[in-house]
Amino acid sequence: MLALVVASTFWSMVAYAGPLGNAVTLSAALDASAAGTTWVLASMSVGLAVTLLAAGVVADALGRARVFALGAMVFAGPTSCAPSSAALGRSSSRGWWSASARPG
Repeated sequence: MLALVVASTFWSMVAYAGPLGNAVTLSAALDASAAGTTWVLASMSVGLAVTLLAAGVVADALGRARVFALGAMVFAGPTSCAPSSAALGRSSSRGWWSASARPG
C-alpha cells in the first residue's frame, strides 16, 4: 500500500511539474509575454486546486478508496498509451498537445 501511495504522489508531481519545464516553449508557441506566461503558470495551480476540491467532495460522497482508484485509472490511461505512440514513431515525451501547438 505504501508503494502505491508513493507512486501516486510521484506521478501527480510529474503531471504538475512537467508543464512547468516547458514554460519557455509554451510561451514561444503562444507568442505570450512575460505576463501571459505568468497567467498560464498560475492557471495550472488554480486548476489543480479546483480539481482537488471537487475530488474531495466526490470522495466524501462515494468513499476515498473508490475515488482514488478512479483517479488512478484516469491518470493511467494516457500513461498506458505512451508505448503505443512510441511504436507509431512518435516520441512518448511529446503528446497530441505538442503536435497541435505547432504552426502550419
